[in-house]
Amino acid sequence: MNVSEGEPIDMHLSENKFILSFKRISRYTGALPQQELVVTEFYYAREELDTVKLLKDFYLAGDKRLTANEFSSFNADSPIVIQESYILTVDVKKLVLT
Repeated sequence: MNVSEGEPIDMHLSENKFILSFKRISRYTGALPQQELVVTEFYYAREELDTVKLLKDFYLAGDKRLTANEFSSFNADSPIVIQESYILTVDVKKLVLT
């Protein structure tokens, strides 16, 4: 991966997103580091077939599967993972939730 030594690595985890920012040495630019931003999103693998039932379960019944604050990877299906990587032309100083 050629991560630049001595450069900060910044990470942010929020609900279903993991964002990572770091500098790496590109094989194309030589010794010049370039800023890279990696965004990873996690989604449930199962599809809800009935939207009205889903909304009723969440807002009216408070179904535990929809309102739980804790997550265990031992009890759930593997999530669908979507990942994108971007090379930025400007440096990211700090990642924050906006």
